[in-house]
Amino acid sequence: MPTKHPPEHKDIIGRTLNVGDFVSVVIYNKLQVAKIIKLTPKMVRVKMLNAHHNFWYNGEHSRYSSDMALLDGMYLTTYLIKEYK
Repeated sequence: MPTKHPPEHKDIIGRTLNVGDFVSVVIYNKLQVAKIIKLTPKMVRVKMLNAHHNFWYNGEHSRYSSDMALLDGMYLTTYLIKEYK
C-alpha cells in the first residue's frame, strides 16, 4: 500500500509552509496573523492568533497558500510585543 505524503504548500515568496508555522493572511480585507493548523491537498487551514480583538474573525479559515506570507521569529516577536502589552 503506498504511503501518502503530506501536501507541500509554499507562501507568496516560495517558502515552504508547515503545520505550526505563523503566517500573515488577509481575512475579511484585513491583514491578520494566524497559525497553520492543517494542510489540505489544495488549501491551508489557519486559526486566528488575535481572535479576542475581533470576535467575527475568530475560528478557523481555509486559505490558499499563495495568499499568505510566512512570519519569521523576529517579525512574530515584534507583533506579539506590540499587540499584547
